[in-house]
Amino acid sequence: VNAGPSAVSITDLRNFGAVRPRNMSALDFEAGQNLIWNPGFETWSRGSSYPPDHWELGAGLTWLTNALRDSGDAERGEYCLRLVTGSCIMTSSLFPVEYNRVYLLGGAVIPTASGITIQVGIQWYNTAKALLSTEYVINASGFSNSSYTQKNAHVVAPATAAFAKIYLSRDNESGQVLYDSLRLVRAMPSFHAVVNGAQTITNGSTDAVEFNVEVHDIGSQYDHATCYDFTAKFDGIYEFKAQVRADSSGAVTSFAPEVRLVKNGSTVVCVGISANDGNESSLWQFLLSPGPIKLAADDTIEVQILNNTGKSLVLQNSSEDSWFMGIQVH
Repeated sequence: VNAGPSAVSITDLRNFGAVRPRNMSALDFEAGQNLIWNPGFETWSRGSSYPPDHWELGAGLTWLTNALRDSGDAERGEYCLRLVTGSCIMTSSLFPVEYNRVYLLGGAVIPTASGITIQVGIQWYNTAKALLSTEYVINASGFSNSSYTQKNAHVVAPATAAFAKIYLSRDNESGQVLYDSLRLVRAMPSFHAVVNGAQTITNGSTDAVEFNVEVHDIGSQYDHATCYDFTAKFDGIYEFKAQVRADSSGAVTSFAPEVRLVKNGSTVVCVGISANDGNESSLWQFLLSPGPIKLAADDTIEVQILNNTGKSLVLQNSSEDSWFMGIQVH
């Protein structure tokens, strides 16, 4: 090697040989476009004497002393990561993410002692690559030491996020921890909300149905406290379904109540009941299932009920009676 007088040192990496197919395992790839580089620790182009490709050991720690490659206990594939000593940290290379997007984060761990506190998380960074926050899918002890435990959770990229890293750590408790099968894939926002509490719709009024208890809200796009509506954060195709059951406390002589799915204040679809024989049941059930709806970012969807029965309508408030749900499908 020829070098000028400014050269300080040269590291000879020829002993690692060529990068072979084995060094770039197909197990690194999976359906759903895993965003993590080398998520199963299958790629070690510099050999086992160095950390896996696209992973870094925490400051002040030493590879082969604090952490090493394990080739006999992988959850899947040939290799996994072993954190040997206490207070050990491993982070992935930065990778790009989309702000406000919903992701599914997961990983598999197995400790040699159940008392070790294990962390698997994601660190969010802004465009300047400054740390914004950290969320965890695993942050606990008490895991089985006889088989891998797989955990998954939905996370939402902050509004100013542009990059992320995967964060792995363990505490000072005696023992070692294996990590494998990490994944971060895009997930679709969805929600399910129900009516809890008596909502009365007076005669002659049109009100938003107050689905005020969330069963789940992946992506935090449903407002269950104020407006009782869904606000899309991204352009896309969405599907919604809703059921409303209401009691008019007795038969009415003339009625045509409606339940409507409303987009940005305009009705998309409605379901109504019309009769005037005065002998109808006092309990009404409406089911909305309109199929795919195209939304732009910041479009809103809510369910409204029109009461023109001549009496007040009281919404049934069990989780099976009155509910509203939706999901982005594309």
